[in-house]
Amino acid sequence: MASIPSFKELNEIAIILATHEWHYVPPELDKQPWRRFFVRVKNDKRIAHLHLMLKGEERWEKQLLFRDRLRMDPSLALEYANLKNKLAHEYINDRESYTKAKTDFVKSVIKEK
Repeated sequence: MASIPSFKELNEIAIILATHEWHYVPPELDKQPWRRFFVRVKNDKRIAHLHLMLKGEERWEKQLLFRDRLRMDPSLALEYANLKNKLAHEYINDRESYTKAKTDFVKSVIKEK
């Protein structure tokens, strides 16, 4: 995840990332207009993803909060890692369901404290 000042520079960013095997997923396919999405693929499997968001975007702040809470609480980070491992096996060929199944955990971490 990275912040950018505006989406105006997106074409230049996409060109640079493409030289490092990142593929741009347009908002029409991603269906998340608040971000720009890139993926890296190996052997027909997504191995990494990158979200670009505008600085100040509400979701940016929430994702940083989630990250920071995991960093501050090793037991919480382990719980999340275990959940991700379980869900990865459960939804081995269904990335969307895997992501959706993590939602309640993520929301609970953000609402804490």
